[in-house]
Amino acid sequence: MSKAGMRCKCGIRSGRKQDCKRPRGRVKAAGGRKTCLAGRRKKGCGRAGIAAASRCRRTPAARKAIHPSGGGSIAGAPGLPDERGAAGPAGPVGAPGVAGAIGLAGPPGAPGTPGPAGAAGSAGPIGPAGPAGPAGPPGAAGSAGPVGPAGPPGAAGSAGPVGPAGPTGATGPAGPVGSTGPPGAAGSVGPVGPAGPPGATGPAGSIGSAGPAGPTGATGPAGPLPTGISVVPSNVLYTYLLEDDASGDTVIGAAQFAVNGVPAASFAGLGPNAYAMLYLNGVPQEQNIYTLTASSLTIELGAATLYAGTPVMVQIVGFNVEVTGD
Repeated sequence: MSKAGMRCKCGIRSGRKQDCKRPRGRVKAAGGRKTCLAGRRKKGCGRAGIAAASRCRRTPAARKAIHPSGGGSIAGAPGLPDERGAAGPAGPVGAPGVAGAIGLAGPPGAPGTPGPAGAAGSAGPIGPAGPAGPAGPPGAAGSAGPVGPAGPPGAAGSAGPVGPAGPTGATGPAGPVGSTGPPGAAGSVGPVGPAGPPGATGPAGSIGSAGPAGPTGATGPAGPLPTGISVVPSNVLYTYLLEDDASGDTVIGAAQFAVNGVPAASFAGLGPNAYAMLYLNGVPQEQNIYTLTASSLTIELGAATLYAGTPVMVQIVGFNVEVTGD
């Protein structure tokens, strides 16, 4: 239907002519005329203007010219388009269409500027060690470092075989008198020596009055030995190899020792005119860690340990006086 056959959609609905101000074009129908200016809009009609359903009053001849059912009239030319009305509310969203085929890949774009470096991630696990590379040339020798602390002493090595006894050396000069040691075990009683000849009895002198005691003088040098008297030293070495590890108080019988390969019956030669020395693995020991009797040797090891095969040696040095003349 053309605008010529529509009615004006103004705010005032009446049979009066609509005095619209702006011309919108008019269409003359064959055989009649319009009774209102459909192309004009009256003030107050709004921006909608004359819509597609504008209510125009026409004469029967005009309506007959517009509608084909009214006869063989010729329709007039279409009028000018009116202003667009206000947008209606948005309709509901339709269902998504079927996805189209994937288009051809476009040419790669130019590389973008590198972004800022991200924070360092946590260290990953250490990978397996690679094969060792060829050795490089030796570097210059560095300065010697400080001496490290001494390590703990190693375990005592196995004792070597006891060597043959060397010849007895010459007797050295007498050393200074040492402190008195603990009394040794009583030795066996020696044989009674021959009685000396009695001396001549001198005349008895008169008894005088006792004088005051004088101060003690300094000890003079030792005088020469009397003629016909000599001191003969003796040296006996007893040896034994431990058969088992030992610790604490260890007692070894004299019969387990040997002198020059011959089993000993006892530790002979002990007495006030002799002294004894204990050697463990060839090292002389202090006298307060062992006790020596004619029948046994007791070693007080405490927490220390003597391992099997350690050589134990007891040396007894005695001095005997021999009278060769009258």
